[in-house]
Amino acid sequence: MPDRRIHRGPHPEDGGLFAGERLPVIREAAADLVWLLSRGYPPKSSLKLVGDRFELAARQRVAVARSVCSDQVRDRRRAACVDPDEVKGREIWIDGYNLLTTVEAALAGAVVLVGREGAMRDMASMHGSFRKVVETRPALESIGRTLAGLRPAGCRWYLDRPVSNSGRLKQLILGVAGEQGWPWSVDLVADPDPILAASSEIVATADSAVLDRCQAWVNLARRVVEAEIPSAWVIDLTRQGGRIGQRKDFPECFSAGKLSDSWLAARLKAAVGASGPVRFGLERPPRSPGRNRAGAATATAAPDLERLEETRDIMAKKTIADVNVAGKTVLMRVDFNVPLDADLNVTDDRRIRMALPSIQSVIDRGGKLILMSHLGRPEGGPGDAKYSMKPAAAKLGELLGKSVAFAADTVGDDAKAKAAALEAGGVLVLENLRFNKGEKKGDRQFAAELAAMADIYCNDAFGTCHRTDASMVAVPEAMAGKPKVSGFLVAKEIQYLADAISKPARPFVAILGGAKVSDKIQVINNLLGICDKVLIGGAMAYTFSLAQDGKVGGSLVETDKVALAKELLASGGDKLVLPVDTHCADRFPKTADDAAAAEKRIVTTGEIPDGFEGLDIGPKTAEMYAQLVKTAKTVVWNGPMGVFETPPFDAGTKAVAQAIADSEAISIIGGGDSAAAIGQLGFADKVSHVSTGGGASLAMLEGQKFAAVELLDEQ
Repeated sequence: MPDRRIHRGPHPEDGGLFAGERLPVIREAAADLVWLLSRGYPPKSSLKLVGDRFELAARQRVAVARSVCSDQVRDRRRAACVDPDEVKGREIWIDGYNLLTTVEAALAGAVVLVGREGAMRDMASMHGSFRKVVETRPALESIGRTLAGLRPAGCRWYLDRPVSNSGRLKQLILGVAGEQGWPWSVDLVADPDPILAASSEIVATADSAVLDRCQAWVNLARRVVEAEIPSAWVIDLTRQGGRIGQRKDFPECFSAGKLSDSWLAARLKAAVGASGPVRFGLERPPRSPGRNRAGAATATAAPDLERLEETRDIMAKKTIADVNVAGKTVLMRVDFNVPLDADLNVTDDRRIRMALPSIQSVIDRGGKLILMSHLGRPEGGPGDAKYSMKPAAAKLGELLGKSVAFAADTVGDDAKAKAAALEAGGVLVLENLRFNKGEKKGDRQFAAELAAMADIYCNDAFGTCHRTDASMVAVPEAMAGKPKVSGFLVAKEIQYLADAISKPARPFVAILGGAKVSDKIQVINNLLGICDKVLIGGAMAYTFSLAQDGKVGGSLVETDKVALAKELLASGGDKLVLPVDTHCADRFPKTADDAAAAEKRIVTTGEIPDGFEGLDIGPKTAEMYAQLVKTAKTVVWNGPMGVFETPPFDAGTKAVAQAIADSEAISIIGGGDSAAAIGQLGFADKVSHVSTGGGASLAMLEGQKFAAVELLDEQ
């Protein structure tokens, strides 16, 4: 499938799949696979056996497979590896796509793996077409700076000619090299692997097929990542804990005390011959369900394409990279609104990881960093542990590999004392902002106390950019005369959404779901002025049906918004597309058992009988929407089509997600439940962009300006 992404960011499930508490099990699985491969067992069936035994998810299996090799293979590869500092004056031949996509992934915050031989690999693959992403040029520049420091005699890049857009990439590579005076050349060939494998020159690659045959190779990707991207999400499954360079490799025959050759032979035979998966132990726990009937942000802005373009221009702000932070205190608003389990452990650290580039930028340059965030909607005070930022602070320390201070308040004595005690490179996390009622009220006194602790303000919380909380607006207002900048995440999110939507490839199709018409009034208005089609799903479809004098039974409707729905129908014309059939039931299913016991019917839209309520779009609608997506060049999706947490009322959402994943369109998923659905269905790597902020992305679709961003310093 062609690569349609506009960045190579992290898979939304990886925060859970590769969370700290999961890694010991995955490392144990990797060790067992090493033991099998080192004894000559076939790789495919060995991976199946190990994956089933440890109940690994598909991406975890990919990570294990890309990380390990047999002892013999590891030793051969290490023997052929040339230290990067020894390439001075020698020619380097570069496996172009292999190196570039790994560095792009590291820049975007995706998982990067370290193999047993030391090579770094990403978890993506190139299929048929290469698409330039926002990380492409920075990746080339990072590679170039690293190579310039190593001072090779020259660098020859090899790109796969059959991959579409290789010619354009060649011109970009040569352009970047020409600007900097780097001695690079680029060859387009049918298959670089045999050329690189047979070369007498030093090869820069992590491709196993090349590593196993080449005379000499250099671990260039690792040198680039370690030198240029210190905050990269690097996972080494071949080590027993600690950070890279401090961990001990698997001992030989790591699992020999657990597994016998005869037992493994029998299980491998069963694995190869079995029709279904060979299972050992417990099933994986189910993924956490999303919310039922989710609402969304209210609208205040006028619908206008020019407004959206204006928003993009206004939001061209200085970033944290544009200010000198050495010796100064930076107050950074982040979005650490992460889920906690009953034991107060972070269960998905993706939002923390997404802030790492901005955080690391301050630390690495000798700044003193104070982080502030909200967590949930606490009704009580700081004594409510389930809303405390303390677990997030601990997780951040784990990710950074350093001590992170935690203040038990936001502007009290503890916070002020610990802020004053910060040293260069130090990090302090304040307690939940929403424990102070002044946060939601935009209280200026509260904001002034926060502002007084810092020399620089940085906003890296895209998920709350549409809000006017004290930390988002009143704090930067209180820091008049001091630098006020955006973080890398905020800058990237705004660029993706605004650039992709302001001048879309057509046909441009928007898909809107969710519970209430009132939540998406301005989104619908704005998109009707931009899109070729706006497809409606979710519970808000029943308010439109009522506006057409349809029967909606007990479906969730907004009777006070029927007149508004009629206006939208009149103004939208054939651009506004409604469901033609509905999957309904005689009860709302709170559990799978409820759904199984319910009487279910598929009826024509507007014919839901009394005692029934609509819970999903019907199969005819799903097919119609899939066909419209298939012909689109740009797709934006915000909101599920039904109660996607509970089968069979997930069918409409699945059909839409599948259609988007299969399409050739630029596809943008607007966060929230849509992002959850895409992640749960395993389609995150098949869409262009998954936003980290549901409400904020919705506000951008409305054409809103963000006061929290307008206050920041212009570039």
